Amino acid sequence: MKFVKYALLISLICLVGCASMDLRVDELPLDNTYGAVQSRIPFEQFKYFSGEPDRAYVKLADLVVQEEPTVITSHSAKEMTRHLCKIAWEKGADAVINVSISTTNVAGGYARTSAIVKGTAVRWKD
Repeated sequence: MKFVKYALLISLICLVGCASMDLRVDELPLDNTYGAVQSRIPFEQFKYFSGEPDRAYVKLADLVVQEEPTVITSHSAKEMTRHLCKIAWEKGADAVINVSISTTNVAGGYARTSAIVKGTAVRWKD
């Protein structure tokens, strides 16, 4: 009985520990400053645009966030968008322009659907 309790505890720790590694971010740099500069604003002021912003900007990178196929619990599109914004901000972007939010079948279509969030990291022109 003691063994079963320890086995359950270890399984739970593994499940919770793997939860932070279940999102994949694909980055396609479009400018040599992407990742080479720090953000000029605090994350609380970081902007996410669903359309074209009214300021001049430089495209830094195209980003795609999606779940790994081995994920047990789903992330919402909102959580994934926030993760995309956080990555872009850490690499020096001032904002993200939404390209698309779509869904795909996970695990060959036998399981569930998962969001795919695509955006473009931008830095305002001075």
